[in-house]
Amino acid sequence: MTRKSSLYLIELCVMILVFAIASVFCIRMFGHARQESLDLAARDRALTEAQNAAELVKACGGDFDRAAALWGGHVDETGVWTLRW
Repeated sequence: MTRKSSLYLIELCVMILVFAIASVFCIRMFGHARQESLDLAARDRALTEAQNAAELVKACGGDFDRAAALWGGHVDETGVWTLRW
């Protein structure tokens, strides 16, 4: 093997290593971004449900028992409205 071909092989191995390390970081970042997206979607759904519940209570004139009867769930002795899914 000549000197040029051995340097070429070393350079090729180094470039493969660099691309492998870069791909590992990219895959980890895509996984993190996906999980973050799922978390934000769940938070948005929870916010929408809370806004809907607030509007329902407002439409019922502040009567939690009536709102619970319309939407489901129950209001306990302390006034906490628990939904049943």
